[in-house]
Amino acid sequence: MKIIGGVITGYGYCKTKGLDFLAYLDLIVPVIALAQGFGRIGCFGRETDSVLE
Repeated sequence: MKIIGGVITGYGYCKTKGLDFLAYLDLIVPVIALAQGFGRIGCFGRETDSVLE
């Protein structure tokens, strides 16, 4: 939900400043994936092969 809010806020910011939203989105999307990966590692502290159902 936070990612969607961030995208909407970013769109509004680009709209008010007259910037190309898709150009900035191309820069930000890989960083979101990288942050998600680091966040997943940080949650567990180590890798696990357990499955939560």
